[in-house]
Amino acid sequence: MINNIRFQSNHLSDIPHLSDSASPLFNSLHQQPSILNYVDILHAGLRPEQTTRLYAERHAAVTVFDNLINPIFDNITVLYSASDGMNFSNVGSSVRLRNSISAYNRGHGITVTSRYGNVTLDNVYIHDNGGDGVNYALNNTEWSVREQEESPQRLYKPFCEAADTVEFPNYFSYRPQGAGTCCTQTFSSMYNTRLTLHFQSVFVNDNRTRFRVEIYDGKFDVMPLLANITFNRGIESLSSYSNELLVRLCHSCD
Repeated sequence: MINNIRFQSNHLSDIPHLSDSASPLFNSLHQQPSILNYVDILHAGLRPEQTTRLYAERHAAVTVFDNLINPIFDNITVLYSASDGMNFSNVGSSVRLRNSISAYNRGHGITVTSRYGNVTLDNVYIHDNGGDGVNYALNNTEWSVREQEESPQRLYKPFCEAADTVEFPNYFSYRPQGAGTCCTQTFSSMYNTRLTLHFQSVFVNDNRTRFRVEIYDGKFDVMPLLANITFNRGIESLSSYSNELLVRLCHSCD
């Protein structure tokens, strides 16, 4: 059973490309990025009494959290932090860290918690940290107020029974109708928008059970294939390049 599948429509600038994802946002005079250049940060950060894997967010010497417009980082040195050297969490546009050092920190050198993975490290020297050099943690979901407050039976529609939709966000649960069966849905949004599919949770009662998701960039399965993944646990969010998406979920058993 796959619970909590969410489809979301975003303007193209909301889920930008990795190569230069932030640049369209900088056209406005009110949305200029901050710049950190030749900055040394020593003995900073906060270390709760927990292990390197379990402490809360935002305790690193340098933290970027929930930003749509991210600073430009160049020649940053972070040493002897009480926790992580740098922490990039829920970043909404691209972050590029260049010509920098993160070393001798008690936690990880750099932590990335992201749905989109828009973090680029360019000529970054990471060494002698207490945890990982770079620790990437997938943050696959955003639980809205509606998701938290509304009954799941009312919020989530059966994926195999629901009609095609143009309303977003939209919520589905998938229960296979039988072994080896597939269900297909198509989704359309406004022109110049993209669609994002979030797998919020996956529950498998039998370890032999596998699911497969096929995603096409359009309303038909002759369109470009974006993903063909077999899984039995949560997978990363996937986005279209156009305003249409075909999703096929299949069940199989070893």
